[in-house]
Order: sequence, then structure tokens, then C-alpha cells
Amino acid sequence: MKNKYYTPTKEEFHIGFEYEVKDYLDDQDKTMIDWIPFTIMDGEEIQDMIDETKHDSERFRVKYLDKDDIEDLGFIPSTNEKHLYYLGDVSLQLHNNNCLTIRYNNKFNNEWRTAVEFIVIKNKSELKVLLKQLNIL
Repeated sequence: MKNKYYTPTKEEFHIGFEYEVKDYLDDQDKTMIDWIPFTIMDGEEIQDMIDETKHDSERFRVKYLDKDDIEDLGFIPSTNEKHLYYLGDVSLQLHNNNCLTIRYNNKFNNEWRTAVEFIVIKNKSELKVLLKQLNIL
């Protein structure tokens, strides 16, 4: 199984970006206590993240997109098909390597239409942005 987390790059930072930071017992000996979740709330925090990752990028991590993230956004897992989720008249199918397909039910003729197919989404923050662009969230 591949690693569940990765180190983000500065190009990924945006308002709403979710990440985790290593919390140290003591900054001198770098004894780690835990990972603390954070969300970037404004432009100043983006610049802070860019500056901090230049000095210690291993202190930050982001979880790859998984079923828990999809369900956190309100999607309900299909009872018939693994890796298929529904939110109203929208379906999301998670493929290998964080590729997904998003389809919607066209109310005029009751057919499923594909909005995006086999797009790579690395994390929950990226998925939120896409769903907002598609007017789903």
C-alpha cells in the first residue's frame, strides 16, 4: 500500500487548504508528540507556509484523498458498488491512484452525464475546489 501522506508543495497552498503540522515536545531535540490539523484561512497564512516549508518541509504533511474525505464532504457510499458515492443527483467514483469520475443525473431526460472523467485529485482540499467549480458544493 502506498504512503497515506505526502509533503505538499507551495503551488498547492490556497485558502481552505487542509494540512497537518508536526507538534514537538521540545523544539531543541525535535521529540515529536503528534500531528496537528490546520486549514489555511487567509493570504498571510499562505506566505507563512511558503516560508516555513523552505526551512523544514518534513514538518508538514497532507493526507491523500480517501473514502473518509469523500464521506466528510457529504457523499454517501453506494450499497451496491465499492468506491462509488452519491450526493443528491451526483455520483463520484474513486478509481486507482486518486483518479475519479464525477457524473450527474440530467433531470430533463433522466440520463447520467459525465462532468469530469479520470481526473487526478490528490487530497480533500483539491476535491472541495473542484466540487465548488462544478456547483456541487
